[in-house]
Amino acid sequence: MKKLFLISLVGLAICLLAIPAAADTQKLLNGGFENWSINGVSGPPDNWFYRSIYPTVTADSTIVMSGTYSAKYTWTGSSGTMKLASDTIAVTPGAVYTCTLWVYDNDANGKVRPWFWFIPNGLNPSPNIPYSGDSAGWKAIVWTATCPAGSYQLNMEVRGNVQTFTVPPAIYLDNMVLWEALPTTNTPPVISSVLRYPYPLVPGGATVTSKATITDDHTIVTDSLYRRVVPGAFAPVYHDSIATGGNYWYTLGSYNVGDSVEYYVIAVDDSSARTASATYGFTVVDTSTPPVAIAAIQFNNTNPGGTPPDTCYPSNYLNSLVKINGIVTGVFQRATSRFYLQDADSAWSGIYVYGSTPVAIGDSVTIVATDTEYFGLTELMRPSVTIHSSGHATPAPIIITADMIGDGCSPSAEQYEEVLCKINNFTVIADSNTSSGRYSYWGTDGSGDTCAIWMDVVRSGSSIPTITVGQTYNITGIVHYTYGQYRLAPRNAGDVVPAAVPPQINSVTISPSPVVPGQVVIATANITDDDPITDDSLYYALNAGAYTAVTHDSINGNNYKYHMGPYAIGDSVSYYVVAKDIAARTQSPTSYFIVPDTSFCGADTIYNIEYTLNQGTDTSCFISPYEGQIVNICGIVTSVQQGSSKYFYLQDPRTTAGYAGWTGITVYDYIDAAGDTFNGAIGDKVELNGRVKEYYGWTEIDSLIDFTIRSTNNPLPETTDVRIVDLIGGCNFGAEPYENVLVKIDSVTVLSQKDTYSYWITDNSTPDSIYMQSYNWYYGPDQPAVPPSTGARYLTLVGVIKFEGRYQAPYVRSYVLMPRKGSDYVPLVVPQANIVYAFPIDQTHLAVQFDRAMQQASAETPSHYTTTSGLSITAAALDTDRRRVILTTAVQTDGLGDTLIVVGVTDSLGVTMIIPDSTRIWQGFTPISTVQAPNAGGDTSAILGGVVTVKGVIVADTTSTLYNNLIINDASNHGCVLAPWTRAAVGWMPIIGDTVIVTGSVIEYYSETELSNFATYRNAVLVNHGPAPQPTRMSSNTADFYFRQPRAGLETYEDVFSKLCDSLVVLDPSLPTPTDSCQLLVSLTSGDTISLITKVRYHHYTDPVVGDTIVGITGIFRWHFNYWRLEPRSDADFNTGLDCGGGPACEYLIGDISGDGQRMGGDVTYGVRYFKGVGPVPRDSCYMDSTGTYLYVAGDVNGNCEFRGSDVTRLVGYFKGTAQLSCCHWFPTTLPPILRPSNQGDILKNSTLKD
Repeated sequence: MKKLFLISLVGLAICLLAIPAAADTQKLLNGGFENWSINGVSGPPDNWFYRSIYPTVTADSTIVMSGTYSAKYTWTGSSGTMKLASDTIAVTPGAVYTCTLWVYDNDANGKVRPWFWFIPNGLNPSPNIPYSGDSAGWKAIVWTATCPAGSYQLNMEVRGNVQTFTVPPAIYLDNMVLWEALPTTNTPPVISSVLRYPYPLVPGGATVTSKATITDDHTIVTDSLYRRVVPGAFAPVYHDSIATGGNYWYTLGSYNVGDSVEYYVIAVDDSSARTASATYGFTVVDTSTPPVAIAAIQFNNTNPGGTPPDTCYPSNYLNSLVKINGIVTGVFQRATSRFYLQDADSAWSGIYVYGSTPVAIGDSVTIVATDTEYFGLTELMRPSVTIHSSGHATPAPIIITADMIGDGCSPSAEQYEEVLCKINNFTVIADSNTSSGRYSYWGTDGSGDTCAIWMDVVRSGSSIPTITVGQTYNITGIVHYTYGQYRLAPRNAGDVVPAAVPPQINSVTISPSPVVPGQVVIATANITDDDPITDDSLYYALNAGAYTAVTHDSINGNNYKYHMGPYAIGDSVSYYVVAKDIAARTQSPTSYFIVPDTSFCGADTIYNIEYTLNQGTDTSCFISPYEGQIVNICGIVTSVQQGSSKYFYLQDPRTTAGYAGWTGITVYDYIDAAGDTFNGAIGDKVELNGRVKEYYGWTEIDSLIDFTIRSTNNPLPETTDVRIVDLIGGCNFGAEPYENVLVKIDSVTVLSQKDTYSYWITDNSTPDSIYMQSYNWYYGPDQPAVPPSTGARYLTLVGVIKFEGRYQAPYVRSYVLMPRKGSDYVPLVVPQANIVYAFPIDQTHLAVQFDRAMQQASAETPSHYTTTSGLSITAAALDTDRRRVILTTAVQTDGLGDTLIVVGVTDSLGVTMIIPDSTRIWQGFTPISTVQAPNAGGDTSAILGGVVTVKGVIVADTTSTLYNNLIINDASNHGCVLAPWTRAAVGWMPIIGDTVIVTGSVIEYYSETELSNFATYRNAVLVNHGPAPQPTRMSSNTADFYFRQPRAGLETYEDVFSKLCDSLVVLDPSLPTPTDSCQLLVSLTSGDTISLITKVRYHHYTDPVVGDTIVGITGIFRWHFNYWRLEPRSDADFNTGLDCGGGPACEYLIGDISGDGQRMGGDVTYGVRYFKGVGPVPRDSCYMDSTGTYLYVAGDVNGNCEFRGSDVTRLVGYFKGTAQLSCCHWFPTTLPPILRPSNQGDILKNSTLKD
């Protein structure tokens, strides 16, 4: 019936597409999409089902090719391939199957095509089936496939692909047929290509021709090209000529601007085998418009257009046809039809062309094309390219720095998009030149930010630059926006040039060393270069004053000599050397020296006091030969205990052949006989008189008679490198020389804490250990930024060595390292701080958590924090733990995806975040609908792993059962689980009805979306106590709760507080169930089944008794053990009634369509006559607030709140005893029982219907 309508509508040309040879068989059921009885008009249509990522396919009566309905195909996700599949069709290996699908596609954001899915191999032997093209009319897609060997079944699919959209696109399908031609000895004609001229754009008035390549193993007897101006009928034209190779030429004609033209080719051979090409089309454009400047297209620094990276300052000519002139500045080496164009050497002057005509750098071209945006990148699509001439110079590259393009989408960087630019002195720091790394190298030019070098333009080409991590280059390229970042894309090997090699200052030494007071200091710099040195100077500063430059005194080979001074005792001098060649400048590191006091003092030497071979007894250790004697000594102070006690260490800078052993001593008595207290400092040269004492083996001066500070700021004796293996074993001659000497130990690890002041330490020389004590700094201000702790590792530790000779607890007989101040602790690695996470506390505050303690002044500088959306940040406050910073912001946009960027903040170790760190945030209170929105796969949350803050009402509490769950619903009418919520983790417990604000990370627990880790984020706030919440979702359709629905099908209702207004019977648990943790209930109205969670440890209610009827049930709709379950919260959630609310009272008798007060067979006749347009409207109607329309409620007997022909079918089923009546949930009423055979005849006898 339907095909007759098709023929009458579109004429003979369509007959050729739809009607095969007599031997062919039509295989597809409901290809006309007329039948919707199984799932209703909300789809899918009868004999069709959704496969994988599925669309929404509904019945439509507004845009129809023939019959009553078409299928309206819309998208449920923003990416991925959507699939509508037919029921399985039996097929024959080797048979040829031809599918025709009529498509009304007038939506630029979506496209569809037919697809062959042969079983069991899952093969599609025709993967190049064309997609539909935008057209305000019906267009046929025709394709042929041969059934592969081994395949005996087929699903025909309609596959949809989608671009980024705001409103889901809609495409209409109709009259899909599948013809089977069993194998014959003849192969039908092959139409291998259909080309059009001009291409890709057709100007108004141009004559359009087409070339079709047609081959066959027989003779072509008929060929035609059918064309039409949409929405007119197709008309044939015959070939003008046939050229060698089976090339058939046709003339389509000339057309007016704005005409939309479609065409296809048909060929028939002498065995009546026929082949039809795909349908092609074009729209005639006006190419006579004057060109516009590229800057007019590109300039936009105020409107970001949406959320990056999907959009980024879109073009002013978006989706418009534009004409531009310019010079080709860059070409993709593997696809020379993709290129960059510029018409000036300034910002905003570049654009990207995605075309089909090969070009070369330097070509002067005119482009006519449609301006589009591809994930934030402005590009010209389907261009008409005219090459005027070649070999032109490209615009000069604009010199930029990494920080100008290093961030994500921003107006300051957008001006360089697709413009030829250059970054000098770019040092490569990371290699990510892989597909997963976006074919990029990362580096910096010292401007304070990093950026990426994008290698996709040269990938797979013949001129690829060589880039090495650690090397510095001058790089020219096009700034391209991709994956949310601006990246500099070199075009060939010549765009990456090693930066000029600067002079190398290999060393700077001074003589004499140490410096002698009153003598000139000679500095010698060893400088090498591959170019002549054009300038060199030594810069020095005395006592932190201004720098003075001096030129060299002489050059001997590569050694440049300079002079400084003379200087006095205690002078501090800093100095560095600068060398320049013709292209670069180099500066040496700054060095310094302090002029020491080199005069001799002291009648006795520390060496003579310390050195001994007398190991002593158990309570002593290498007893000094001067013990008990008064000595006069002189030395440099190497350590002073901080705090009220001022005992100090002296060390004689005079050594024997550089050996510092036996040259240190402790001065434990810091008040002399006259009562004067020693208040000296490290670096003082001190002469003193005092008595030598052995304190449990530790040699010291314990009775200070007098002291004199002879000079200050002296350089310290060089630290002596020792290993822990040199110090272990208790009192021994190998370790004793280091007693009281300033030492350095490398690669130290803290093993454990000994007591408040002490830690056991080891290095890589031995598994054994000694301990270090913090007495020297513990009570003073100069302490390590991070105190020692178990597991801490140090590059070096500096300190003096003490001997502890006591045995009794808590003492341990050992040599002990005594660090003096904070700088004695050098951590092994001190990377810059990183963001651990960030989240909104509320709508005007953000929290950002760092991985370490931060400096307060730096952390509280608001300018160190920015977001890609431009959210204003006005204040910053460091939390008491010094790791969390609270940011005050402008009012945030709830749920807006954003990126927080931090740079310039300094940690407690003094390390500044030079490289920006960033983390994803969702502003304000994220709607739970955003949390629950699935990813492209349709299952897990699209923001899985993100940290969000939500505000909502607690609707369920299972914290006293196994899972410690709370369920929250919010204003978006969605819900999710808060788990595990415990008093220990959060600090308080809400109750049902409480409105709360809570921050958590998005997780999937057995595929149920949850918020978790509340103790980590410490942001759970009780807003207020409220009344018991009412269900968010109410339905009288049990199918809405069907437990076997695919997860994605009901994902939007996951964890929503719901009410089912239906009567259900509890099934016998011995019946097959999904798992042993559920109980099934069946609807008395529709026969659909739902599942409850029934393991007692999971819930708070009494399991229903088998056979009980439950009238209405309320609870949380959850994904539990791979099925949908309704989870009542308590016994009170059972038998909650059939009233789902939603409208005023409306009295009627369901099924009484005629309104005579009786439900009889005559009501069926009344409804049929109404739908045929020959009878009156039904009597009873009720007003629906949700739609603003009236519903013929008595006629809506299938409960979908619509009155359609399917209701008449349901009413007939009721009278036959095979169906139950259901009412619209907005207008509940008493439902009659299912009729039994005994009284069917009495009712049906009043009907004119025949069985």
